[in-house]
Formats: sequence, C-alpha cells, structure tokens
Amino acid sequence: MGIKIKVIDETPFITHTRKETDEGAIDVILVHYLAERIGEIKPGDDIREWAWHDLSKLPSDLGPNIIPALKHFNFIK
Repeated sequence: MGIKIKVIDETPFITHTRKETDEGAIDVILVHYLAERIGEIKPGDDIREWAWHDLSKLPSDLGPNIIPALKHFNFIK
C-alpha cells in the first residue's frame, strides 16, 4: 500500500487458522504488530478496495482476525 510504518510494540499478536481447500488443509498464520503509519496510503494495482473505519462503526464482514487483534491491543473491549 506504499506506506512505511514505525512498530510501537514489537511483541506480536499471532492468530492461527486451519483451512480446508480442494488441495488439502492449509495453515494460515497472521502476525499483527501495533504500528504507526508514516505517510499516506498509495494503493497499487493489486489493491481492490480499502477504507478507514471508526472503531465504533466497524463493518460486519471483518476478517476473523481483526476483532481479536483490536482487543489484544486494547482498541476495543
């Protein structure tokens, strides 16, 4: 997305999911860091859509990792 970040907390929050596919099971491991964005987002051709959301008005179709990560970093209860 064309941005730089400054990691604020180097201790990651890690989520793991096992997903069944036609080719077999795969492990999805996501590593989240608390970071500060430096600069503006410059989406490339591979970015279909992006948006900022108010924490009190999050969309219902978030990825399953988002709410646990926000809770871990104390952005929501």
